[in-house]
Amino acid sequence: MAGLEELLNAHEGVPDTPAQHRRFMADYLDHLLCHRRLIAYMVSDLAIVAHPVIAAGSAYRRARMQAMLAGDGLDFHEPAR
Repeated sequence: MAGLEELLNAHEGVPDTPAQHRRFMADYLDHLLCHRRLIAYMVSDLAIVAHPVIAAGSAYRRARMQAMLAGDGLDFHEPAR
């Protein structure tokens, strides 16, 4: 989780451009691939997924990622940038 926090912190506050979105997505996918075994284990273990602290942290990080990629007006009917 610390690596993901670092990734989010590094990309927040950077000018909102399509190129920045691509850089963030590339870095995020690299992070997921680097930790894919641990992530697969974590999402398949119901005790981990249901843990209140982990669930709250995941929701918070997901909201930060969505805000960086889509801004405040997230609309799933619009095409991806």
